[in-house]
Amino acid sequence: MVGFVRTQTDRGRHVIVLLAQVKRRRRRYTLLYNQRGIILAAALRVRSDAVVATLAVRVDERTAGVGRPPAVQYANRGPRC
Repeated sequence: MVGFVRTQTDRGRHVIVLLAQVKRRRRRYTLLYNQRGIILAAALRVRSDAVVATLAVRVDERTAGVGRPPAVQYANRGPRC
């Protein structure tokens, strides 16, 4: 992905990369699940001129069941009423 973004910026194109990161209910799981997005964002910022943005998405595991999509909330907003 870094190579593709770099070739696009070298051609003079403006590139914006949006990375979604899953936020778990319990903070102790952060070390297990969110490392890939952080590493990719750092590599893109260092090796290309692309704009990198991250979007934190909370997934509530209690409401996710078989046949139902998980309840998703954006981390920068509160619960919807």
